[in-house]
Amino acid sequence: MVDNNPDSPKNQSGPIFESVPIEEVPQAFSPEAPLPETEEPVPAPAEAFLAAPPPELTGDLPPLYEESKARYFIIGGAVLVFLLVFGSVLAFLLTRGQPKPTPPKDVKLVYWGLWEDAQVMQPLIDEYQKANPGVSISYEPQLHIDYRQKLLSRSANNRGPDIFRFHNTWLPQLREIAAPLPAEIISADEYAKTFYPIHLSDLTFEEQIYGIPLMLDGIIMIYNDNLFQRAGVGAPPANWIGDLEEIVTTLTVQDRDGKIVTSGVAMGTANNIDHFSEIFGVLMLHNGGSVFAIDSKESVEALKVFRQFGETNIWNDTMPNSIEAFRAEKVAIIFAPSWQLIRIKSGESSSLPIKTAPLPAGLDGRSLSLASYWVEGVSKKSANQVEAWKFLKYLSERESQEKMIELQKKNRGITIVSSRQDMKSAFESDPLLAPVVQQASVYRSLPLADRTFDKGLNDELISYLKNAVNSTIAGVDYGEALKTAQQGFRTVFERYGLKDTTQPATK
Repeated sequence: MVDNNPDSPKNQSGPIFESVPIEEVPQAFSPEAPLPETEEPVPAPAEAFLAAPPPELTGDLPPLYEESKARYFIIGGAVLVFLLVFGSVLAFLLTRGQPKPTPPKDVKLVYWGLWEDAQVMQPLIDEYQKANPGVSISYEPQLHIDYRQKLLSRSANNRGPDIFRFHNTWLPQLREIAAPLPAEIISADEYAKTFYPIHLSDLTFEEQIYGIPLMLDGIIMIYNDNLFQRAGVGAPPANWIGDLEEIVTTLTVQDRDGKIVTSGVAMGTANNIDHFSEIFGVLMLHNGGSVFAIDSKESVEALKVFRQFGETNIWNDTMPNSIEAFRAEKVAIIFAPSWQLIRIKSGESSSLPIKTAPLPAGLDGRSLSLASYWVEGVSKKSANQVEAWKFLKYLSERESQEKMIELQKKNRGITIVSSRQDMKSAFESDPLLAPVVQQASVYRSLPLADRTFDKGLNDELISYLKNAVNSTIAGVDYGEALKTAQQGFRTVFERYGLKDTTQPATK
Protein backbone atom coordinates (compact mmCIF):
# COMPACT_ATOMS: atom_id res chain seq x y z
CA MET A 1 0.00 0.00 0.00
CA VAL A 2 1.01 3.61 -0.37
CA ASP A 3 2.52 4.66 2.93
CA ASN A 4 2.97 8.40 3.29
CA ASN A 5 3.35 8.29 7.05
CA PRO A 6 4.90 11.63 8.00
CA ASP A 7 7.02 9.86 10.60
CA SER A 8 8.79 7.99 7.83
CA PRO A 9 9.11 10.34 4.89
CA LYS A 10 11.65 8.14 3.15
CA ASN A 11 8.97 5.52 2.42
CA GLN A 12 8.01 7.36 -0.71
CA SER A 13 11.38 6.78 -2.30
CA GLY A 14 10.18 3.62 -4.06
CA PRO A 15 9.94 3.46 -7.84
CA ILE A 16 6.99 5.79 -8.26
CA PHE A 17 8.44 7.32 -11.38
CA GLU A 18 11.76 7.92 -13.04
CA SER A 19 14.09 10.34 -11.35
CA VAL A 20 15.01 13.49 -13.21
CA PRO A 21 18.73 14.19 -12.64
CA ILE A 22 19.83 17.77 -12.16
CA GLU A 23 21.82 18.84 -15.20
CA GLU A 24 25.29 19.97 -14.15
CA VAL A 25 26.02 23.47 -15.36
CA PRO A 26 29.78 23.82 -16.12
CA GLN A 27 31.56 26.57 -14.27
CA ALA A 28 32.74 29.45 -16.42
CA PHE A 29 36.35 28.92 -17.49
CA SER A 30 38.72 31.76 -16.54
CA PRO A 31 41.56 32.31 -19.03
CA GLU A 32 43.56 34.28 -16.46
CA ALA A 33 46.89 32.65 -15.59
CA PRO A 34 50.03 33.91 -13.79
CA LEU A 35 52.47 35.65 -16.11
CA PRO A 36 55.90 33.96 -16.62
CA GLU A 37 58.71 35.30 -14.50
CA THR A 38 61.24 37.54 -16.36
CA GLU A 39 64.71 38.68 -15.59
CA GLU A 40 65.11 42.02 -13.80
CA PRO A 41 65.32 44.71 -16.53
CA VAL A 42 68.52 46.73 -17.00
CA PRO A 43 67.89 50.41 -16.17
CA ALA A 44 67.47 52.68 -19.14
CA PRO A 45 70.09 55.48 -19.57
CA ALA A 46 67.77 58.08 -18.15
CA GLU A 47 67.02 55.82 -15.19
CA ALA A 48 70.75 55.30 -14.59
CA PHE A 49 71.29 59.05 -14.74
CA LEU A 50 68.61 59.69 -12.16
CA ALA A 51 70.04 56.97 -9.93
CA ALA A 52 73.54 58.52 -9.87
CA PRO A 53 74.36 61.19 -7.26
CA PRO A 54 74.13 64.74 -8.65
CA PRO A 55 77.50 66.41 -9.39
CA GLU A 56 78.67 69.17 -7.09
CA LEU A 57 78.08 72.44 -8.91
CA THR A 58 80.01 75.65 -8.26
CA GLY A 59 79.80 79.04 -9.88
CA ASP A 60 78.05 79.71 -13.15
CA LEU A 61 76.56 76.82 -15.02
CA PRO A 62 78.48 75.98 -18.18
CA PRO A 63 76.62 75.66 -21.52
CA LEU A 64 77.19 71.93 -21.44
CA TYR A 65 74.71 71.55 -18.56
CA GLU A 66 71.93 73.15 -20.55
CA GLU A 67 72.52 70.66 -23.33
CA SER A 68 72.53 67.75 -20.87
CA LYS A 69 69.26 68.90 -19.33
CA ALA A 70 67.53 69.04 -22.73
CA ARG A 71 68.87 65.60 -23.62
CA TYR A 72 67.43 64.22 -20.32
CA PHE A 73 63.92 65.38 -21.14
CA ILE A 74 64.17 63.89 -24.63
CA ILE A 75 65.30 60.50 -23.30
CA GLY A 76 62.68 60.50 -20.50
CA GLY A 77 59.90 61.28 -22.97
CA ALA A 78 61.03 58.47 -25.25
CA VAL A 79 60.98 56.01 -22.36
CA LEU A 80 57.48 57.14 -21.35
CA VAL A 81 56.16 56.66 -24.89
CA PHE A 82 57.80 53.22 -25.02
CA LEU A 83 56.18 52.18 -21.75
CA LEU A 84 52.74 53.33 -22.88
CA VAL A 85 52.98 51.46 -26.17
CA PHE A 86 54.40 48.34 -24.50
CA GLY A 87 51.63 48.39 -21.86
CA SER A 88 48.90 48.67 -24.51
CA VAL A 89 50.34 45.75 -26.50
CA LEU A 90 50.72 43.64 -23.37
CA ALA A 91 47.12 44.35 -22.27
CA PHE A 92 45.84 43.36 -25.72
CA LEU A 93 47.76 40.08 -25.66
CA LEU A 94 46.55 39.22 -22.16
CA THR A 95 42.88 39.91 -22.88
CA ARG A 96 42.79 38.38 -26.36
CA GLY A 97 40.43 35.41 -26.38
CA GLN A 98 38.70 36.29 -23.13
CA PRO A 99 34.87 36.54 -23.25
CA LYS A 100 33.71 40.11 -23.31
CA PRO A 101 31.55 41.08 -20.33
CA THR A 102 27.88 41.21 -21.25
CA PRO A 103 25.10 43.03 -19.46
CA PRO A 104 22.70 40.84 -17.39
CA LYS A 105 20.20 39.06 -19.63
CA ASP A 106 16.54 39.82 -19.04
CA VAL A 107 14.69 36.75 -17.76
CA LYS A 108 11.08 36.22 -18.77
CA LEU A 109 9.06 33.63 -16.84
CA VAL A 110 5.58 32.36 -17.73
CA TYR A 111 3.62 31.18 -14.68
CA TRP A 112 0.49 29.06 -15.20
CA GLY A 113 -1.80 29.53 -12.24
CA LEU A 114 -4.80 27.48 -11.23
CA TRP A 115 -7.59 28.43 -8.80
CA GLU A 116 -5.78 31.53 -7.53
CA ASP A 117 -6.90 34.92 -8.88
CA ALA A 118 -4.46 37.37 -10.46
CA GLN A 119 -5.60 39.95 -7.88
CA VAL A 120 -3.89 37.82 -5.24
CA MET A 121 -0.73 36.91 -7.18
CA GLN A 122 0.04 40.09 -9.13
CA PRO A 123 0.96 42.33 -6.15
CA LEU A 124 3.50 39.72 -5.04
CA ILE A 125 4.85 39.42 -8.58
CA ASP A 126 5.17 43.20 -8.86
CA GLU A 127 7.13 43.33 -5.62
CA TYR A 128 9.53 40.62 -6.79
CA GLN A 129 10.06 42.29 -10.17
CA LYS A 130 10.82 45.59 -8.45
CA ALA A 131 13.51 43.93 -6.36
CA ASN A 132 14.80 41.99 -9.40
CA PRO A 133 14.73 44.37 -12.39
CA GLY A 134 16.06 41.77 -14.82
CA VAL A 135 13.16 39.36 -14.18
CA SER A 136 9.74 39.63 -15.82
CA ILE A 137 6.93 37.26 -14.74
CA SER A 138 3.68 36.76 -16.63
CA TYR A 139 0.97 35.17 -14.46
CA GLU A 140 -1.57 33.35 -16.64
CA PRO A 141 -4.57 31.83 -14.81
CA GLN A 142 -5.73 28.63 -16.50
CA LEU A 143 -9.06 26.82 -16.71
CA HIS A 144 -9.16 23.51 -14.87
CA ILE A 145 -10.73 21.72 -17.85
CA ASP A 146 -8.02 19.68 -19.61
CA TYR A 147 -5.36 21.61 -17.69
CA ARG A 148 -3.02 18.66 -17.14
CA GLN A 149 -3.26 17.51 -20.75
CA LYS A 150 -2.61 21.04 -22.00
CA LEU A 151 0.36 21.38 -19.66
CA LEU A 152 1.95 18.17 -20.95
CA SER A 153 1.27 18.75 -24.65
CA ARG A 154 2.43 22.38 -24.66
CA SER A 155 5.55 21.50 -22.69
CA ALA A 156 6.38 18.67 -25.09
CA ASN A 157 6.38 21.24 -27.91
CA ASN A 158 8.45 23.73 -25.88
CA ARG A 159 5.46 26.08 -25.63
CA GLY A 160 4.63 25.36 -22.01
CA PRO A 161 5.15 27.55 -18.95
CA ASP A 162 8.29 27.91 -16.88
CA ILE A 163 6.27 27.59 -13.65
CA PHE A 164 3.07 25.60 -13.22
CA ARG A 165 0.69 24.47 -10.50
CA PHE A 166 -0.07 20.80 -9.92
CA HIS A 167 -1.91 18.62 -7.40
CA ASN A 168 0.00 16.77 -4.71
CA THR A 169 -1.06 13.42 -6.25
CA TRP A 170 0.04 14.30 -9.80
CA LEU A 171 3.78 13.74 -9.59
CA PRO A 172 3.73 10.29 -11.28
CA GLN A 173 1.88 11.89 -14.20
CA LEU A 174 4.38 14.73 -14.70
CA ARG A 175 7.66 12.83 -15.00
CA GLU A 176 8.22 14.21 -18.52
CA ILE A 177 8.30 17.84 -17.41
CA ALA A 178 8.92 18.13 -13.66
CA ALA A 179 12.31 19.61 -12.73
CA PRO A 180 13.92 18.87 -9.34
CA LEU A 181 14.46 21.64 -6.82
CA PRO A 182 18.18 22.57 -6.69
CA ALA A 183 19.69 22.11 -3.24
CA GLU A 184 21.36 25.52 -3.51
CA ILE A 185 17.90 27.12 -3.65
CA ILE A 186 16.42 25.15 -0.72
CA SER A 187 18.29 22.28 0.91
CA ALA A 188 16.48 19.13 2.03
CA ASP A 189 17.05 20.08 5.69
CA GLU A 190 15.67 23.57 5.18
CA TYR A 191 12.70 22.16 3.25
CA ALA A 192 11.86 19.72 6.07
CA LYS A 193 12.04 22.49 8.67
CA THR A 194 9.98 24.95 6.61
CA PHE A 195 7.13 22.81 5.32
CA TYR A 196 4.94 20.06 6.79
CA PRO A 197 5.89 16.36 6.76
CA ILE A 198 3.24 15.55 4.14
CA HIS A 199 4.85 18.02 1.73
CA LEU A 200 8.24 16.35 2.02
CA SER A 201 6.64 12.92 1.74
CA ASP A 202 4.50 13.70 -1.31
CA LEU A 203 7.07 15.67 -3.29
CA THR A 204 10.26 13.67 -2.72
CA PHE A 205 11.44 10.92 -5.02
CA GLU A 206 14.90 9.34 -4.85
CA GLU A 207 16.17 12.17 -2.65
CA GLN A 208 15.02 14.85 -5.10
CA ILE A 209 12.24 17.32 -4.31
CA TYR A 210 9.86 18.31 -7.10
CA GLY A 211 7.84 21.29 -5.93
CA ILE A 212 7.36 24.16 -3.50
CA PRO A 213 3.96 24.20 -1.75
CA LEU A 214 2.23 27.45 -0.88
CA MET A 215 -0.66 25.79 0.95
CA LEU A 216 -1.79 22.91 3.13
CA ASP A 217 -5.20 21.27 2.89
CA GLY A 218 -6.98 17.98 3.45
CA ILE A 219 -10.34 16.42 4.27
CA ILE A 220 -12.00 17.91 7.37
CA MET A 221 -15.47 17.69 8.91
CA ILE A 222 -17.82 20.59 8.10
CA TYR A 223 -21.13 20.83 9.93
CA ASN A 224 -24.16 23.09 10.39
CA ASP A 225 -24.37 24.26 13.99
CA ASN A 226 -28.03 25.29 13.69
CA LEU A 227 -29.03 21.76 12.71
CA PHE A 228 -26.96 20.37 15.58
CA GLN A 229 -28.65 22.65 18.12
CA ARG A 230 -32.10 21.92 16.70
CA ALA A 231 -31.51 18.17 17.15
CA GLY A 232 -29.95 18.62 20.57
CA VAL A 233 -26.52 17.42 19.46
CA GLY A 234 -23.78 19.20 21.35
CA ALA A 235 -20.60 18.06 19.61
CA PRO A 236 -19.54 16.43 16.33
CA PRO A 237 -18.82 12.67 16.27
CA ALA A 238 -15.47 11.65 17.73
CA ASN A 239 -15.13 8.29 15.92
CA TRP A 240 -16.35 6.62 12.73
CA ILE A 241 -17.89 3.52 14.29
CA GLY A 242 -20.82 3.90 16.68
CA ASP A 243 -20.50 7.59 17.48
CA LEU A 244 -21.05 8.83 13.93
CA GLU A 245 -23.98 6.47 13.31
CA GLU A 246 -25.73 7.51 16.53
CA ILE A 247 -25.33 11.25 15.93
CA VAL A 248 -26.37 11.29 12.27
CA THR A 249 -29.44 9.19 13.05
CA THR A 250 -30.48 11.87 15.54
CA LEU A 251 -29.80 14.61 13.00
CA THR A 252 -31.76 12.98 10.15
CA VAL A 253 -35.36 14.08 9.58
CA GLN A 254 -37.75 12.12 7.34
CA ASP A 255 -41.34 12.81 6.36
CA ARG A 256 -44.21 10.34 6.81
CA ASP A 257 -43.37 8.60 3.57
CA GLY A 258 -39.75 8.10 4.57
CA LYS A 259 -38.43 10.79 2.27
CA ILE A 260 -35.34 12.51 3.62
CA VAL A 261 -36.03 16.11 4.60
CA THR A 262 -32.71 16.70 6.35
CA SER A 263 -29.86 14.21 6.25
CA GLY A 264 -27.45 13.70 9.10
CA VAL A 265 -24.43 13.06 6.84
CA ALA A 266 -23.55 12.85 3.15
CA MET A 267 -22.28 9.25 3.00
CA GLY A 268 -23.36 6.04 1.32
CA THR A 269 -23.51 6.89 -2.39
CA ALA A 270 -21.12 8.05 -5.10
CA ASN A 271 -23.00 10.01 -7.76
CA ASN A 272 -24.04 12.94 -5.56
CA ILE A 273 -21.25 13.19 -2.98
CA ASP A 274 -18.19 15.33 -3.65
CA HIS A 275 -15.08 13.61 -2.24
CA PHE A 276 -16.84 10.25 -1.69
CA SER A 277 -13.66 8.52 -2.86
CA GLU A 278 -11.57 10.30 -0.24
CA ILE A 279 -14.07 9.43 2.51
CA PHE A 280 -13.83 5.78 1.45
CA GLY A 281 -10.03 6.10 1.32
CA VAL A 282 -9.89 7.29 4.94
CA LEU A 283 -12.08 4.38 6.08
CA MET A 284 -9.97 1.95 4.08
CA LEU A 285 -6.71 3.17 5.64
CA HIS A 286 -8.24 3.03 9.12
CA ASN A 287 -9.10 -0.61 8.43
CA GLY A 288 -5.62 -1.47 7.12
CA GLY A 289 -6.60 -1.60 3.44
CA SER A 290 -4.61 -0.51 0.39
CA VAL A 291 -5.43 0.97 -3.01
CA PHE A 292 -3.18 -1.71 -4.50
CA ALA A 293 -5.49 -4.39 -3.08
CA ILE A 294 -8.86 -2.70 -3.37
CA ASP A 295 -10.59 -6.08 -3.28
CA SER A 296 -9.02 -7.14 0.04
CA LYS A 297 -11.24 -7.97 3.01
CA GLU A 298 -10.04 -4.76 4.74
CA SER A 299 -11.24 -2.66 1.80
CA VAL A 300 -14.51 -4.62 1.58
CA GLU A 301 -15.23 -3.89 5.26
CA ALA A 302 -14.49 -0.19 4.69
CA LEU A 303 -16.99 -0.14 1.81
CA LYS A 304 -19.63 -1.67 4.07
CA VAL A 305 -19.10 1.08 6.66
CA PHE A 306 -19.42 3.71 3.96
CA ARG A 307 -22.50 2.17 2.36
CA GLN A 308 -24.48 1.65 5.60
CA PHE A 309 -25.64 5.27 5.59
CA GLY A 310 -27.26 4.72 2.22
CA GLU A 311 -28.77 1.41 3.25
CA THR A 312 -30.37 2.95 6.37
CA ASN A 313 -31.78 5.90 4.42
CA ILE A 314 -29.62 8.53 6.11
CA TRP A 315 -28.61 9.60 2.60
CA ASN A 316 -29.61 8.37 -0.87
CA ASP A 317 -29.39 9.11 -4.57
CA THR A 318 -32.47 11.36 -4.47
CA MET A 319 -30.56 13.99 -2.48
CA PRO A 320 -28.91 16.96 -4.22
CA ASN A 321 -25.16 17.17 -4.62
CA SER A 322 -23.61 17.13 -1.14
CA ILE A 323 -22.15 20.66 -1.31
CA GLU A 324 -25.38 22.14 -2.64
CA ALA A 325 -27.38 20.18 -0.07
CA PHE A 326 -25.21 21.63 2.69
CA ARG A 327 -25.67 25.16 1.37
CA ALA A 328 -29.44 24.57 1.39
CA GLU A 329 -29.26 23.17 4.96
CA LYS A 330 -30.47 19.76 3.81
CA VAL A 331 -27.54 17.90 5.34
CA ALA A 332 -25.84 18.48 8.68
CA ILE A 333 -22.35 16.99 8.08
CA ILE A 334 -20.12 16.77 5.04
CA PHE A 335 -16.47 15.81 4.62
CA ALA A 336 -14.38 17.93 2.24
CA PRO A 337 -11.15 19.94 1.92
CA SER A 338 -11.23 23.41 3.47
CA TRP A 339 -11.20 25.11 0.05
CA GLN A 340 -14.83 24.01 -0.33
CA LEU A 341 -15.66 26.59 2.36
CA ILE A 342 -15.12 29.25 -0.29
CA ARG A 343 -17.77 27.63 -2.46
CA ILE A 344 -20.12 26.98 0.49
CA LYS A 345 -20.04 30.52 1.85
CA SER A 346 -20.52 32.24 -1.50
CA GLY A 347 -23.72 34.08 -2.43
CA GLU A 348 -26.86 33.53 -0.39
CA SER A 349 -25.26 30.95 1.89
CA SER A 350 -22.59 33.36 3.16
CA SER A 351 -24.27 33.60 6.57
CA LEU A 352 -24.55 29.83 7.17
CA PRO A 353 -23.70 28.86 10.78
CA ILE A 354 -20.73 26.71 9.80
CA LYS A 355 -18.37 24.95 12.15
CA THR A 356 -15.52 22.56 11.41
CA ALA A 357 -13.69 19.75 13.21
CA PRO A 358 -11.01 17.14 12.53
CA LEU A 359 -12.19 13.84 11.05
CA PRO A 360 -13.51 11.17 13.44
CA ALA A 361 -10.93 8.71 14.77
CA GLY A 362 -10.76 4.98 14.14
CA LEU A 363 -11.63 2.23 16.60
CA ASP A 364 -8.09 2.36 17.97
CA GLY A 365 -8.42 6.09 18.63
CA ARG A 366 -5.96 6.88 15.85
CA SER A 367 -6.66 9.92 13.67
CA LEU A 368 -5.83 10.32 10.00
CA SER A 369 -6.97 12.25 6.97
CA LEU A 370 -6.19 12.50 3.27
CA ALA A 371 -4.20 15.49 2.03
CA SER A 372 -5.41 17.41 -1.00
CA TYR A 373 -3.48 20.56 -1.92
CA TRP A 374 -1.74 22.28 -4.84
CA VAL A 375 1.96 22.78 -5.46
CA GLU A 376 4.10 25.09 -7.61
CA GLY A 377 6.59 23.34 -9.88
CA VAL A 378 9.18 24.24 -12.51
CA SER A 379 9.37 22.74 -15.99
CA LYS A 380 12.60 21.04 -16.96
CA LYS A 381 11.95 22.45 -20.43
CA SER A 382 12.44 25.97 -19.04
CA ALA A 383 15.63 27.81 -20.00
CA ASN A 384 15.48 29.71 -16.71
CA GLN A 385 14.95 27.03 -14.10
CA VAL A 386 17.14 28.60 -11.42
CA GLU A 387 15.39 31.96 -11.70
CA ALA A 388 12.01 30.22 -11.60
CA TRP A 389 12.93 28.37 -8.39
CA LYS A 390 14.23 31.60 -6.84
CA PHE A 391 10.86 33.24 -7.47
CA LEU A 392 8.96 30.30 -5.97
CA LYS A 393 11.19 30.39 -2.92
CA TYR A 394 10.29 34.07 -2.54
CA LEU A 395 6.57 33.19 -2.71
CA SER A 396 7.04 30.59 0.04
CA GLU A 397 8.85 32.93 2.43
CA ARG A 398 6.96 34.00 5.54
CA GLU A 399 6.60 37.66 4.58
CA SER A 400 5.22 36.71 1.16
CA GLN A 401 2.86 34.14 2.67
CA GLU A 402 1.50 36.71 5.13
CA LYS A 403 0.87 39.14 2.26
CA MET A 404 -0.80 36.41 0.22
CA ILE A 405 -3.15 35.59 3.10
CA GLU A 406 -4.14 39.24 3.47
CA LEU A 407 -4.82 39.48 -0.26
CA GLN A 408 -6.93 36.31 -0.17
CA LYS A 409 -9.00 37.66 2.72
CA LYS A 410 -9.48 40.94 0.90
CA ASN A 411 -10.57 39.30 -2.36
CA ARG A 412 -12.75 36.45 -1.13
CA GLY A 413 -13.02 36.57 2.63
CA ILE A 414 -11.59 33.09 3.25
CA THR A 415 -7.95 32.20 3.00
CA ILE A 416 -6.03 28.99 2.47
CA VAL A 417 -3.77 27.56 5.19
CA SER A 418 -0.10 28.40 4.67
CA SER A 419 2.38 25.65 3.89
CA ARG A 420 4.83 27.00 6.47
CA GLN A 421 5.12 25.29 9.83
CA ASP A 422 6.20 28.51 11.53
CA MET A 423 2.79 30.02 10.67
CA LYS A 424 0.81 27.17 12.24
CA SER A 425 -0.20 29.18 15.30
CA ALA A 426 -1.90 31.78 13.12
CA PHE A 427 -4.39 29.12 11.97
CA GLU A 428 -4.81 27.16 15.18
CA SER A 429 -7.08 29.92 16.47
CA ASP A 430 -9.03 30.26 13.22
CA PRO A 431 -12.63 29.07 13.83
CA LEU A 432 -12.88 27.36 10.42
CA LEU A 433 -9.33 26.45 9.40
CA ALA A 434 -7.96 25.11 12.70
CA PRO A 435 -8.71 21.43 11.82
CA VAL A 436 -6.45 21.67 8.76
CA VAL A 437 -3.35 22.27 10.89
CA GLN A 438 -4.61 20.08 13.75
CA GLN A 439 -4.43 17.15 11.31
CA ALA A 440 -1.09 18.22 9.83
CA SER A 441 0.87 15.35 11.38
CA VAL A 442 -1.59 12.62 10.32
CA TYR A 443 -2.14 13.42 6.65
CA ARG A 444 -1.70 10.64 4.11
CA SER A 445 -1.97 10.85 0.33
CA LEU A 446 -3.80 8.53 -2.06
CA PRO A 447 -4.60 8.91 -5.78
CA LEU A 448 -8.30 9.10 -4.91
CA ALA A 449 -8.45 12.90 -4.70
CA ASP A 450 -11.73 14.23 -6.07
CA ARG A 451 -12.12 17.35 -8.20
CA THR A 452 -8.52 17.57 -9.40
CA PHE A 453 -9.93 17.22 -12.94
CA ASP A 454 -6.75 15.42 -14.06
CA LYS A 455 -8.55 13.02 -16.43
CA GLY A 456 -5.82 10.64 -15.44
CA LEU A 457 -4.68 8.80 -12.33
CA ASN A 458 -7.23 10.19 -9.86
CA ASP A 459 -10.22 10.44 -12.17
CA GLU A 460 -9.66 6.97 -13.63
CA LEU A 461 -9.43 5.26 -10.23
CA ILE A 462 -12.43 7.21 -8.93
CA SER A 463 -14.44 6.10 -11.97
CA TYR A 464 -13.81 2.41 -11.18
CA LEU A 465 -14.63 2.99 -7.52
CA LYS A 466 -17.83 4.83 -8.40
CA ASN A 467 -18.93 1.90 -10.56
CA ALA A 468 -18.29 -0.42 -7.62
CA VAL A 469 -20.41 1.66 -5.23
CA ASN A 470 -23.23 1.96 -7.74
CA SER A 471 -23.21 -1.76 -8.42
CA THR A 472 -23.65 -2.48 -4.69
CA ILE A 473 -26.67 -0.14 -4.68
CA ALA A 474 -28.03 -2.34 -7.48
CA GLY A 475 -27.51 -5.43 -5.32
CA VAL A 476 -24.04 -6.69 -6.27
CA ASP A 477 -22.03 -8.21 -3.44
CA TYR A 478 -19.44 -5.83 -1.94
CA GLY A 479 -16.57 -8.23 -2.54
CA GLU A 480 -17.55 -8.87 -6.15
CA ALA A 481 -17.93 -5.15 -6.81
CA LEU A 482 -14.43 -4.40 -5.53
CA LYS A 483 -12.96 -7.38 -7.36
CA THR A 484 -14.13 -5.83 -10.61
CA ALA A 485 -12.73 -2.47 -9.51
CA GLN A 486 -9.38 -4.12 -8.73
CA GLN A 487 -8.96 -5.12 -12.37
CA GLY A 488 -9.38 -1.50 -13.43
CA PHE A 489 -7.08 -0.23 -10.66
CA ARG A 490 -4.35 -2.63 -11.75
CA THR A 491 -4.53 -1.36 -15.34
CA VAL A 492 -4.26 2.27 -14.22
CA PHE A 493 -1.33 1.60 -11.91
CA GLU A 494 0.56 -0.18 -14.67
CA ARG A 495 -0.07 2.72 -17.04
CA TYR A 496 1.51 5.21 -14.63
CA GLY A 497 4.25 2.91 -13.38
CA LEU A 498 2.96 2.75 -9.80
CA LYS A 499 3.84 -0.15 -7.55
CA ASP A 500 3.05 -1.11 -3.99
CA THR A 501 6.44 -0.49 -2.39
CA THR A 502 5.26 -1.82 0.97
CA GLN A 503 5.19 -5.37 -0.40
CA PRO A 504 8.30 -7.45 -1.15
CA ALA A 505 9.15 -7.70 -4.83
CA THR A 506 8.18 -10.98 -6.47
CA LYS A 507 10.78 -12.97 -8.36
